[in-house]
Amino acid sequence: DRHSVEAAGSAPPLQSLFAPGRVRAIVRELATLSSDSGMPDIAAAVQMVARAEPIVRLPRQSISSLGHCVQLLFDAGPAMLPFAADQQQFAASAARLLGRDRVRIADFVHNPLQGVRSQRQVRWEEMRWPGRRSAVIVVSDLGIGSRGVDAWFQADSWRRFVAEAHRRGLRSVVLIPYAHERWPAVAAAFGTA
Repeated sequence: DRHSVEAAGSAPPLQSLFAPGRVRAIVRELATLSSDSGMPDIAAAVQMVARAEPIVRLPRQSISSLGHCVQLLFDAGPAMLPFAADQQQFAASAARLLGRDRVRIADFVHNPLQGVRSQRQVRWEEMRWPGRRSAVIVVSDLGIGSRGVDAWFQADSWRRFVAEAHRRGLRSVVLIPYAHERWPAVAAAFGTA
């Protein structure tokens, strides 16, 4: 039967990285920053007094707001090619939701510290970090497919990347398209993985 041969020989379609209809919610959640800069938290202050703790800094309520900018960094290496449509969908949703003026999009190979290519550009350039209270969202396999020295070098590069993001007061997020068991240890360095 021709249909059974075609069915047996065809590869199943790749499943999308993001659940249908959830991309907007994911973008919003990842771009939202929390800070303890709201109204004074009287209940927390009373608890400190009850425990006889000195109030060195007045506790404040946590507030959430969108960061100043969201930088999307997409891994353009060969291991991420099957996810190109997902990356495009994510970028388009972020631009629609947050506004094109608040979203910067760039590709990289191996690590953004080695250079990035901004959307619709041909040249690779040094990465420009966004301002404080912004989010940097990396979509990458973090070198899961690498072996030996190259894997160690990539892990060290990612540690330096995350340390620099945190030093600059940025929220660091990584989206990894593989099962959690396969993630490299460096994924834990990101603020959100």
